[in-house]
Amino acid sequence: MATLAVSANQSEAGAGNSSSAAKETDNFAALEDKVRRAVEMLKHEREARHAAEAAMARLSESSMGERKRAADLERELEVLRKDRGEVKVRVERLLEQLEELTGA
Repeated sequence: MATLAVSANQSEAGAGNSSSAAKETDNFAALEDKVRRAVEMLKHEREARHAAEAAMARLSESSMGERKRAADLERELEVLRKDRGEVKVRVERLLEQLEELTGA
């Protein structure tokens, strides 16, 4: 009878250990799932950061190109204004010469 009682106690302890092991396995699986999701999230964030950095580099390059084009246009505008001033002076001289010819 004593063996039967010890055997029953061991069986109950084994069932308790089995339940405890199942909980530990479940906890480990949940932790493993959380780690897997964190890794996926980190991977996604790194890809997004890489894409943002690439877009920023393209925009920076484009911006530099636009600034160069704006500077070129400013120089061209300066030249055109200077040319316009010279043409205006020449036209005024021609008009004065015409007035002298018609007034004489």
